Amino acid sequence: MQYYNGFIVLDRKIIEWEWFTDSITLHVWLYCLLSANWKKGRFMGIEVPRGSFVSSYPKMAKNAHISIQQARTAIFHLKSTGEITVKSYPKFSLITVNNYNRYQDTNRQNNSQSTGNQQATNRQSTTIEQSNKVTRKQSNKKEKDIDTSDSVSEIVDSKTKHHYGENGNVLLTEAEYNKLHIDYPNADELINYLDLYIPDKAYKSKSHYSAIKRWVVDAVKKKESKLSNSEKFAQGKRAF
Repeated sequence: MQYYNGFIVLDRKIIEWEWFTDSITLHVWLYCLLSANWKKGRFMGIEVPRGSFVSSYPKMAKNAHISIQQARTAIFHLKSTGEITVKSYPKFSLITVNNYNRYQDTNRQNNSQSTGNQQATNRQSTTIEQSNKVTRKQSNKKEKDIDTSDSVSEIVDSKTKHHYGENGNVLLTEAEYNKLHIDYPNADELINYLDLYIPDKAYKSKSHYSAIKRWVVDAVKKKESKLSNSEKFAQGKRAF
């Protein structure tokens, strides 16, 4: 595991942020702030500016102690509201914290704090070169599941289907997954419904995305309607 020295600045106004009550998105946002490079560097032939870093869903999931699906959803949230941008490369993606300098402006601190901040910044040793060494060590230990060159491409490959749902039975591309969350507020519920239905009914479909839009949406509505009617009936019986 890679350890980081130094600190980040966190504004108290974060409690007013729209994702503050979403614990996973907040968690991943802090992960992004902590992972972003404090000075520019290079990785596999490209420049990695201050405020950017190279990562992947599996690596985020492992380091942040969340599931890969939770990492995907949180990254989608952060991209949708402009907190981060993701630039695609053949073997990896560059994640940039937008307005990083504004978030980490230590000039807002008083003189004594600024002096301490500068000293702490000077002690920071997390650079792109060190990240490369860690990645190489992980590769040597056969930890390819979290290797950047292997897994970051997962984030940006729009044609690759990934496993979703509590049991991982639903296959969707990232674009399909994101589109479902845009079109349906209960997208995760729809995915989990199909996830349970597939093994229970030995269901097969060429496109789980089409299946969700074609019949799962209606099936979930009917299920919720039945539950609602049952609750009303139960309440009526209690009234008597």
